[in-house]
Amino acid sequence: MKITYINGFRFKQAILAGANHVIDAQGTINQLNVFPVPDADTGSNMAATLSAIAKNILHHNASKLCQISKRVADSALTGARGNSGSILAQFFQSVSLANTTAADGIGFQTANGSASKNLPMQ
Repeated sequence: MKITYINGFRFKQAILAGANHVIDAQGTINQLNVFPVPDADTGSNMAATLSAIAKNILHHNASKLCQISKRVADSALTGARGNSGSILAQFFQSVSLANTTAADGIGFQTANGSASKNLPMQ
């Protein structure tokens, strides 16, 4: 069956899977960190921020995209660590502003595009 939309459940699963991948790769991401200063903490900060998000959404059973994206955004804001965590929080906050139950590929792409335009250093 071809998936043609993303709802709250699918978004939650994607966030949890992505968080696990970043947590697993945080050492490698730390080694890549060279801008604006090579302080080797981007992976650790992103992992800490995504861990806070994962903890807060793990047992949340929202079926609507707007409900889970709002919870992700709030969790990112309160759990943000370092510059990379703050940037993630800003991105998720902008995604949550789409305020929709579910989105097809174009709708979700539009929400992500709007979110990326709101990030600093653009």
